[in-house]
Amino acid sequence: MKEIIHNYYKLSDKDINNVITRVKVLMINSNNELLLGYAHKTYQFPGGHLEENESLEDCVKRELLEETGIKVDTTNLKPFFLIKHYTKDYPKEGHNSLYLIYYYIIKSDDKYQLENTNYTKEEKEGNFSLIYMNLSSVEQTLIESIPDNKVNKVIVDEMLLAIREYKKLLL
Repeated sequence: MKEIIHNYYKLSDKDINNVITRVKVLMINSNNELLLGYAHKTYQFPGGHLEENESLEDCVKRELLEETGIKVDTTNLKPFFLIKHYTKDYPKEGHNSLYLIYYYIIKSDDKYQLENTNYTKEEKEGNFSLIYMNLSSVEQTLIESIPDNKVNKVIVDEMLLAIREYKKLLL
């Protein structure tokens, strides 16, 4: 599995007092379209935070069901990509955090089922929606979305890294 580390503050693991683990899924159908969530003028891969005592694969299963209504079998699922972010004094002073973001690939032609979703309050407030985007044009669309929301710079950079890593696997 490819791993990228962002550690601008040169923190060591012993400096970390807060670990946040997330999963993200590149769900791709046979038309070479990627399923993305969209809320608050920000595109995202389906996924979210790992809950206490939850495996990464169970988190993938839960998050996909909550956000897309799609049930997936994660029996043999393994991450293909990991981004580690070391952050100082975030989310507040004295909190040195390590964000672990595990990326998965799921190939599926299952259509999202909004009647089976369970969106958070924040997702509802952001008018969360799902969109299929062709893999050949998704990078440009993401780049063009950067000015729409101040968080997009970081999110888009991470998404582009994952998409490009996926494309390398296709070669």
